[in-house]
Amino acid sequence: MGSLLKPWIVRYQDAEGRFVAKGTPGATKVKDRAEKWYGQYKDANGKRQRVPLCTDKQAAKKLLAKLEADAKTKELYPEPPISEQERKAREHSGRTILEHLEDFRRHLESNDRVSEYVQHTYSCAHAIIERCRFQHIADLQPSAIDAFLGQLRKPTPLVSLPSGKELFTVHEVTALLGMKPEAIGRMARRRLLACKESGRERRFHRADVEAICARRCRGLGIATSNHYLTAIKRFSKWLVKDGRATHDPLAYMSRLNARTDIRRRRRSLDAEAFARLLEGAMQGRPFRGLTGEDRAILYLFASNTGLRANELASLTPNSFNLDAKNPAVTVAAAYSKHRREDVQTLRGDLARVMRSYFVGKPADQQLWPGSWSANAAEMLRIDLAAAGIPYEDNAGQVFDFHSTRHKFISDLAASGVHPKVAQVLARHSTIQLTMDHYTHLSAHDQTAALAKLPALTLPKKHENDPRQTGAA
Repeated sequence: MGSLLKPWIVRYQDAEGRFVAKGTPGATKVKDRAEKWYGQYKDANGKRQRVPLCTDKQAAKKLLAKLEADAKTKELYPEPPISEQERKAREHSGRTILEHLEDFRRHLESNDRVSEYVQHTYSCAHAIIERCRFQHIADLQPSAIDAFLGQLRKPTPLVSLPSGKELFTVHEVTALLGMKPEAIGRMARRRLLACKESGRERRFHRADVEAICARRCRGLGIATSNHYLTAIKRFSKWLVKDGRATHDPLAYMSRLNARTDIRRRRRSLDAEAFARLLEGAMQGRPFRGLTGEDRAILYLFASNTGLRANELASLTPNSFNLDAKNPAVTVAAAYSKHRREDVQTLRGDLARVMRSYFVGKPADQQLWPGSWSANAAEMLRIDLAAAGIPYEDNAGQVFDFHSTRHKFISDLAASGVHPKVAQVLARHSTIQLTMDHYTHLSAHDQTAALAKLPALTLPKKHENDPRQTGAA
């Protein structure tokens, strides 16, 4: 049974009545009763405790009774010991979620992730955290993320351009589109915005500005929305894996079907158009350190191996084994999309072209150096324009740098390569991805396939059949 008391409080005063520390020369001891009531009771472990309560005795009795009841409850129903993961999670609970995100970014960088991947993942997760106003790990809510992504996908009203105005300055375009001047410059270089004059006199045509406005107002595509969701889910999963959270609140969030909203439909090029592209590139001016010949060989190699831009940018002559019975090129795991070393077999004529291209090039330096891989779309658009090939055809299908991978796989299918072999050469995890997404067959390919079918045979006419003789 607990008890109430008012203990004596001992203090020391100097000659002027000021309270001083014990041992001060000339200080006198003063004993006073405490203003507050104190309660004495035994806690759940049987240890005696003395705690200050309040100045009102009746209120102090109630507080003491509650402390005794709580202690009795803990004694009868002790809390189970917390796990090591829960203990670590409690230690991290006081930090802001943006601090955890910075640690996640350093984790990705320490695992030798490609810098573009790290920045993309970080930016998408950061945007969700900022817009959803998450402060701590406990604030992560699937419903808030769903609402944010849904808002991004929602179309917005079209921006109305001033009537009668045909040319717009950079400042006017940035104000209308809500974009930075640097982004406008990139769009102009990629031929998305046709401009008149250059420098400070640069002006953009009304039709191009309207097209960009319409594109921006249609809302974010499902594929891009899925990128945002994937980034925040990876962050949330890492929080659990690193012991910063006890469970993943976003584990059951799933991506939407991007095939219902394909914004960029890629196409392949036939042999004649691709030859024109190589010719246009060969005669073009240098781009980010790559000469016309460099770009022509790059396009030729990409369309015959299916390697991606980052993988191509990492290659050196040492990456190739051209003297083997089956020539091949090796992509280091640090640059492969699947984070594993990939060995891609080369066709014989391509191996001979590459052997000639290596002449005079250092064996341990990049074949295609520079920052072109971050601007591959812009580079290819320039060479397409020089070759007179439209970036986007009448069906709305585009040919960008990644389309060289589509061309490689489509050419395999058109040549009658077995789908399983095509999947292995494409380095795809499923054959559905190879056949459904990357294979583009033209009407000529379909006609050629039909021509391989057995010849048609018709039943012979019967002389006594009235339907053949016209008799009634």
